[in-house]
Amino acid sequence: MAFPLSPSLNLSLTRSRITCFSKKHRRHVIAKEAVGDTTRATSVSVVERIMERLRSVVPMMIASVQISALVPLVDYVASPGAAEAVLYSPDTKVPRTGEVALRRAIPANANMKTIQLLRDLNPGKIFMGLLVYVDYIILVANDLEACLDFKSYLEKHFHIKDFGVLSFLGKEYVTIIAENNVFLGWTKHIEIDYDCDTLEDISYLLRIPQRKPYGTMEGNVKKALKIAVDEKDSILASIPAELKEKGSLVHASLIEGKGGLQTLLQSIKEQDADKVSVNLASTLDTVAELELLQAPGLSFLLPGQYAQQYPRLSGRGTVEFTIEKGDGSTFSPVGGEQKNTATIQVVIDGYSAPLTAGNFAKLVMDGAYNGAKLNSINQAILSDNGGDKNSGYSVPLEIMPSGQFEPLYKTTLSVQDGELPVLPLSVYGAVAMAHNEASEEYSSPYQFFFYLYDKRSAGLGGISFDEGQFSVFGYTTTGRDILPQIKTGDIIRSAKLIEGQDRLVLPKES
Repeated sequence: MAFPLSPSLNLSLTRSRITCFSKKHRRHVIAKEAVGDTTRATSVSVVERIMERLRSVVPMMIASVQISALVPLVDYVASPGAAEAVLYSPDTKVPRTGEVALRRAIPANANMKTIQLLRDLNPGKIFMGLLVYVDYIILVANDLEACLDFKSYLEKHFHIKDFGVLSFLGKEYVTIIAENNVFLGWTKHIEIDYDCDTLEDISYLLRIPQRKPYGTMEGNVKKALKIAVDEKDSILASIPAELKEKGSLVHASLIEGKGGLQTLLQSIKEQDADKVSVNLASTLDTVAELELLQAPGLSFLLPGQYAQQYPRLSGRGTVEFTIEKGDGSTFSPVGGEQKNTATIQVVIDGYSAPLTAGNFAKLVMDGAYNGAKLNSINQAILSDNGGDKNSGYSVPLEIMPSGQFEPLYKTTLSVQDGELPVLPLSVYGAVAMAHNEASEEYSSPYQFFFYLYDKRSAGLGGISFDEGQFSVFGYTTTGRDILPQIKTGDIIRSAKLIEGQDRLVLPKES
């Protein structure tokens, strides 16, 4: 157990597998299941065990705050840094394909996300968790009696002040506060992020060479199917009226269609790994299609100065590039004939990067990339800088952190402190804007690159060392096999916005 005494708190309880990483004004909740028994009779014993385990923790928390207030310990590190935990952790979960990243980025109905991710808090069990916010340590749980019992324990040892009902992130929390910034709170709305079974994880389970856990896969799909059936009204209620008919058809397809959950379940029962893989991809595509119907626009408001100044994409779009060999040689697409031109399609995401995707979409529609030359450099294919097209304005760096509701502007993410973007760079074929030459707080308004992710040049957790530093706004979904064949001197013969024109909003002229 170690408490580095610094403004950026790094709290690590190794035995309990509770870890929190935080910077100022960032929130991370990482919780631990306290007990598996669902009966109320065990509640008191559970709390006693929790109290015993935390008996020495609370004084150390308070002591660390008191000492750090008196003695500023510069660069003091008493435990492995967060970089080790994040960059080098084999458990770091980053999507490995653009399709997975794009699915996760859709701001959809909670029930649909549950089908996709199967996050189940098991309400019959007691959870306690740590939430680090600014300089405060907040203890939260999903059980009021457990919190009240723990409050009684604290009152015997510390001066406690009751703050009543507080609002945090738009939700009401029944909260009490101890001196020296130690909180205890209870809420029905606690959001706990912990390792759990997911529909997405079936693809990982399929990689097990022998004795594939088909029972686990079957259980996951049955949970998803139950939610899809029981929560049909809630799922369809999130779809705009003009799209409800289409939504009903997609929902029916998700349950009983050829590419739906029933078909996936049957292939799992047959223990046919090839069929499971194909049906899983089809099912997740159907889930994504339904989620997109639930997200007709942005789920947040853009800062006023940006909304009036830049184009924005309020959803998804697809850009099709025709690439031509500059030296007269040919491309060799998988399963196709050799040609001197090749097609690449990129899905651009305005849900997570509306300004960056919007600016790019407008440039494509204006024909700005037609005839642009490409440069193949280490792990990237970079467009030219646009010359006179690259002057006069800049687009702010735009990155949405995972778990947040809106993008951050003009600031990078600190992967070393556990921050990861919704649209990660660590995916082969990721598309991002280059930095502005004058300031890294801004992206180039014109120059972009395809990122050729290579796990050999990343940490053991699979995260690129450039993660969180660029405005990623889309992924290559068609023609990934063409990317490594592009060489310096090849040309973008044409770039077209083939989907998403109706989602592009241009600023009003003053």
